[in-house]
Amino acid sequence: MNPYDEQMTRIPPSDRMAEVCVLGSMILDNRCIDDVGAGLCADEFYLPAHALIFKALCDMQTTGGTIDLVLLRDELTRRGELETVGGVDYLVEIVDGVPATANVDSYAAIVRAMATKRAMIRLTTNLCRDAYEPGVLAADLVTAAEKGVYEIANGRAGLGLVKASDAADIVIEHLGSADPQVKTTGIMTGLEALDSACGGMHGSELIVLAADTGMGKTSLADTITLNVAHNGGRVLVVSVEMSHTERAQRFLMSMGDVGGHKFRKPYLITEEDWTNLYGAAGRLTNMQIRIHWGNATTSQVVSQARRSAAQMGGLDLVVVDYLQLLKPEPDQGRTRAEKIATMAWALKMNVAMDLDVPVLLLSQLTRSSVKAGEHPTLHDLKESGDIENHANAIWLLDRIPGAKAEPGCSVTALNQDKHRSMPRTTWTGDTAIRLEWKRSTTTFTRAYWDV
Repeated sequence: MNPYDEQMTRIPPSDRMAEVCVLGSMILDNRCIDDVGAGLCADEFYLPAHALIFKALCDMQTTGGTIDLVLLRDELTRRGELETVGGVDYLVEIVDGVPATANVDSYAAIVRAMATKRAMIRLTTNLCRDAYEPGVLAADLVTAAEKGVYEIANGRAGLGLVKASDAADIVIEHLGSADPQVKTTGIMTGLEALDSACGGMHGSELIVLAADTGMGKTSLADTITLNVAHNGGRVLVVSVEMSHTERAQRFLMSMGDVGGHKFRKPYLITEEDWTNLYGAAGRLTNMQIRIHWGNATTSQVVSQARRSAAQMGGLDLVVVDYLQLLKPEPDQGRTRAEKIATMAWALKMNVAMDLDVPVLLLSQLTRSSVKAGEHPTLHDLKESGDIENHANAIWLLDRIPGAKAEPGCSVTALNQDKHRSMPRTTWTGDTAIRLEWKRSTTTFTRAYWDV
């Protein structure tokens, strides 16, 4: 007998008395419904009858008014569930079984703990079963294990299937709670024209920022990172090309307004520079930015994102710099194009969608457009056209030689060549976005419309 078969013959962990005490407390003291309802869900009750009673109580609470044993009986009768849950006699037994409603939080904690154990048993049983299958890849098992544990720890297991009407309610509620003074929703980049064009960065979105080498895609990603973190956002930066100290140096350059050459020649640093650098370091201490640096596979990126989300209480932005430098898993395709496409898809599904966080994925472009003297297009995404298919939005960068700018700055054009919810922009004309780049600190200082 396989180990998972043996596990399935054992009785799953549960505590009937704790479930009874939770339900009885909710009936006797309606204030317990809000306290418990925020931390428990019907699926966490082991006995189906208890799950039905719990759902009825929560639904009754949303309509307002007092709830008691008689009203609960009538509601279950209306739903055709009274006999299913054991009839009036069982409801009375539930109420009589409560030692003290003041302990409802402790009762709920027991119910939740039992549900967590059952979820872990389901997860490990499935993993054990799959591990015996010769065609299952080890990398897929590791990903499934990490994803499952993260979802259980964060109460998200089993949320893959929802009613369309419930999802619509979430959208309406989100719109209704939006600040009317804010022009766009989502996570702001801090660059006005770009925020206007994309409507902010939203959870589950894969946003591809693509440019040829030296066009400033890393600088733009760093600028957005600092702007998001400055407004209280939690950001994970996956830095494959640069070490953690190089990345931190760029943050200090930008925040302290100290030229990069002074980090190479410290004798040029003035007292004012030191004051600015210490001030920048202090502000950076208060920002929630984590840097994962070095060569990494997509599985490692996914794992780090899940760990960071758990430790930071969620993530508001994940930056991956950059796609073509990620290390492919052995099973991610035979050709380079297949590997790149699979990595982009993994970041979309396992980070953006699973963690409900926007992913800003940097990518290189081919040099065909540069050689032809033309602006890049979606077709210039390097090594895989599937990057375009997976992306919610694609931002392309290109230089604008001779454009007027502040002293020490140059102008870069940004074209939103794809967006699933917002209009595309153009390279020229009144829907063209211009970014001003400060060379000494490699910082994009503003974004504006070319009008």
